[in-house]
Amino acid sequence: MNIKTTLLAVVAFLSAGHATAQWASEQEGIFTLGHLDLGVEVGTTGVGFQLSTPLAKFATVRTGFTFMPNIEVPMSFGIQVGDDPTKSKSKFNKMSRLIYDNYGMELDDNIDMIGKPSNFWNWNVIVDIYPLKNNRHWHISGGFYLGPSHIAKAYNTTEDMQSLLAVNIYNNMYGKFVNDRIDYYNEKGTDHYIPEVLYEVKLFDFSALDGNYDFSSDPNMLETLSRKFRDYGPMGVHVGNYVHDVLYPEDVYIDVDDGEGNMEQVLVHHKGDVMYKAGDPYIMKPDATGMVKADMHVNRFKPYVGIGYEGRLMKNDPRWKIAVDGGVLFWGGSPKVMTHEGVDLVHDVENIGGKVGDYVKAIDAFKVYPMLNVRLTYRLF
Repeated sequence: MNIKTTLLAVVAFLSAGHATAQWASEQEGIFTLGHLDLGVEVGTTGVGFQLSTPLAKFATVRTGFTFMPNIEVPMSFGIQVGDDPTKSKSKFNKMSRLIYDNYGMELDDNIDMIGKPSNFWNWNVIVDIYPLKNNRHWHISGGFYLGPSHIAKAYNTTEDMQSLLAVNIYNNMYGKFVNDRIDYYNEKGTDHYIPEVLYEVKLFDFSALDGNYDFSSDPNMLETLSRKFRDYGPMGVHVGNYVHDVLYPEDVYIDVDDGEGNMEQVLVHHKGDVMYKAGDPYIMKPDATGMVKADMHVNRFKPYVGIGYEGRLMKNDPRWKIAVDGGVLFWGGSPKVMTHEGVDLVHDVENIGGKVGDYVKAIDAFKVYPMLNVRLTYRLF
């Protein structure tokens, strides 16, 4: 639903409500004389406007549009190599040198990120009930807000894209030595000298790994490097630890040579096999474009209940009023914060450190969204 469509719906809704109110006033005397107020508001849902008209002597309906301005919140992650953070620094230094020796890319061990609202706008319809006789100040309210489910995002800064691309390059190199294909050959007890794989890795400079790697004299050098890379581990952003076991969502196959030059698919992981165990570290890796991202999601339809007070802004001018409303927005329990890898940081990961961990804990605590808005209104007629 775009803004233009929303405005047309608001106008149509209030026009119908105003006409109905006047008709009912003339026919039955139940409703008050119809009028229309225009309001602007600011609060925890951002800034916006509202139109309101009376439904009865004890009730008013208002509808409007709010949006959250782009407010950037800085945060950062550290890049880690392997599962053990106590050994990560020395491993990182060697592997960053390995990347520089082979690709000439500098690798920073800290990634800066930006978090900000994204599409956090809502159309709302709220009914105010005035329960006190002869008192048009205090009211209780109920209604709903309707907007996108994706309301915030976080992503790395442009300056750190080179570091994340370098992480992808390292992990690609890591995958040439530690992958299901080599595991399959090892399990079958076949010769570790795999010509097509060896041809690729012979082009690398491994001097950063503190050793002499002579492929011409040692046909088992591929296995030696495989063990070393396994010891170092993959590179990525150590976000936290998995809360639950992570299972393979589908069967995983690899292509292997049957010995006669024909490729055949071999099943190496069944759907439902454990990919990561509970307690294992969650190492977030950049996507194919060299980005790390996360998006916050809530329900599109969000019921609202609250209480408020409205009074004149100026004693001698009844057209201007000011109102304060407070309440809660039911947005579907704790929001989800989904990374680009499909991991929910709120529900699937624990022990998240730094500012990111503080933000995730705060998001998890807000099962409902607290509302506090100040509204200034002017009577149009």
